Amino acid sequence: RSTLFPYTTLFRSERAIGIGRATGQSYVVTNFLSGLAWTYNMLGRVTDAVATADEAVESARLLNSGQQLVFALTQQSIAAHWSGDPEAAVRYAEEACATGVGADEVWGAMARLALGVALFGVRRHEECKAAVMRACDDFRAPLLDFGSLTAACELLVRLELETGHPEAAIGWADKAEKLSRPDMELTLGF
Repeated sequence: RSTLFPYTTLFRSERAIGIGRATGQSYVVTNFLSGLAWTYNMLGRVTDAVATADEAVESARLLNSGQQLVFALTQQSIAAHWSGDPEAAVRYAEEACATGVGADEVWGAMARLALGVALFGVRRHEECKAAVMRACDDFRAPLLDFGSLTAACELLVRLELETGHPEAAIGWADKAEKLSRPDMELTLGF
């Protein structure tokens, strides 16, 4: 199941988008577009992810939905990061966080994690660490799923190694190992 999951998600997302468009339910299409962009990223289809995330952002703006805009901008940031455009990734993630929508919700935490990834990409290490720690609520009562928390720890490992703090990197690696869930077929994650 875990190896087929992205492909099943791809098929279902594309079908749901088609149905939503055909029936005039544009308010759900935007979320499906954001999910489809995420799926394209998982499959390494970065060009498709960029185009789909761009469409999701445009749709969210037309609907004037803050929540959907945060979802879409987060995926747009991730797609920009993977496509090799770190400056755009930062811009999109900063906009997602600046909306103020969902600051105390999971989608706000995902936007802050995307910002942390983007800031790492442009070597703004202190800001990266602050964004990741805020996204993870300093690991006190995080809203993120296990996969995203593990990815956050792994990013902090890279950051600490890159900034010359191997002991701190070991601490984050240990935390990532404790958060990992090998009993789960698939950890959705960031």
